[in-house]
Amino acid sequence: MSRGHEPAALIELNAHERRVLGRQHPQLAGYASATVVVAAPDFQEHITTALRRLVDGLNGRQRAAVEEVVEHVLTAARSPRPRVLEEGRKQARFRKRVLDDYGGYTAAEVAARSGSRAAAPSKLVSQWRRAGRVFAVPFEGKTLYLGFQFDEDGRPFPILAEILRELRGWDDWAIAAWFVADNGLLEHRRPADLLGERPSDVLDAAHMDTRIRPDR
Repeated sequence: MSRGHEPAALIELNAHERRVLGRQHPQLAGYASATVVVAAPDFQEHITTALRRLVDGLNGRQRAAVEEVVEHVLTAARSPRPRVLEEGRKQARFRKRVLDDYGGYTAAEVAARSGSRAAAPSKLVSQWRRAGRVFAVPFEGKTLYLGFQFDEDGRPFPILAEILRELRGWDDWAIAAWFVADNGLLEHRRPADLLGERPSDVLDAAHMDTRIRPDR
C-alpha cells in the first residue's frame, strides 16, 4: 500500500505551525508539542473516539483506559467497514488478473527460465532485485516476479532499471498497476507490452507520470 492509500497518518507540527494553529485553538498554549492525526473517512469515528479515551486516560493516569484505547483501535482495524471490504475484493481481483495475464514466478523459477546454472540460482534473482533491475510483488505469502519484466532469454529488460528508478518509492503493486494499465502517453497501450518494442517511450511515460502522480 502506498502512502497515499494508508488509512491514517501522524503529522508532527513544528513550533511555527503550532503558533499558527494556536491562534484558532487557544487551548494549545502551554504545550511543547502537537500532533495531527489524519484519517480516511471509514476510520475517522474510531480514531476520534480512541483519541478522546486516550486523553482521558492520560489525564486520569488510568493505565486501563489507555489499554482500552489500544484494543479499540485494533478491533476497528480487524473489523473493516463495507467500503474497505469492497476495496480489498477489488484489489484481490486485480492482482489475480495481473498474474493470469502475465504470470508470476518465484526467484527459483525466474532463475530457471534464465538458464542460470549457479549453485544457488535464486540468489541471482535476489541480486537483480536489490540492484533495482526487477521488482517483485507479494501474493498469498509468496514473493513473485511478474513475467513481463523478462525478455525471451529470461533476462530483465535493460530499460527496466531506469523505469524503476523513476517509480522509486511506489508500492510494489502500484508499480505493477502502472505497467499493466492503458497509458495515454503510449497511445493507450500498456507499458508492460512495450518494454521490448519501445523501451525509451515507456521510460518517457514513467518520467511524465511520476511528475503528475509522484506518490502512489
